Amino acid sequence: MFDVAPTTLAPFFEGKAPSALTLRQQERLRVVLHATLKLADRGGYDAVRMRDLASTGVALGTIYRFFGSRDFLVFRATSAWCERAALRSLPQGGSQDFRRKSRYQWHRLTAQFEAHPKVVEAWVRAAISDDPAVVAFRRAYPPWAFGAHISPPMDELDPDYAVRLRAMIETHAFGGLVRWVHGQRTLEELREDFADLLELVFTPPKYRDADPT
Repeated sequence: MFDVAPTTLAPFFEGKAPSALTLRQQERLRVVLHATLKLADRGGYDAVRMRDLASTGVALGTIYRFFGSRDFLVFRATSAWCERAALRSLPQGGSQDFRRKSRYQWHRLTAQFEAHPKVVEAWVRAAISDDPAVVAFRRAYPPWAFGAHISPPMDELDPDYAVRLRAMIETHAFGGLVRWVHGQRTLEELREDFADLLELVFTPPKYRDADPT
């Protein structure tokens, strides 16, 4: 559940792509990511303390060299878990359109969030951090759960429209998760909110009848 392959992380560590790291470096990364996620799953964002990662056998200096800060480590580890969860939630095959496939994926994805709420809480808190590395990453790279590689294809839509729609969905979904983490919405309400969003996007607008006078 918490084994995340370092080669899935992007963009770089120590100026190199993860795939260019030595096998020993990749194993160190894997161990650190696994330990970070286990701590987050147990106690959320506050439970991930750098000194507790010393039990991994990886020197703190090495961890800081890879990630630079605690917030960026938590963000990268939990983001990788969320991406894996999104991939596991994708519908397999079939001829459903993006709207139906997206509802299916979101329903399965939120079920995984329900099983690991502390990991999601850690991800949300790290993702809204003002840590410079987190800010730069979130500005530079595609949405976490609706990037083209981890969400249903939008083959039936105009490419430019598809990019803008993914960004809007990500903003909507993330905002909902922030509210869920803080107890303001339930997951069932988030599922209904998501269905409503897709309904508004894909259903022709209804206009009020013109005033006959």
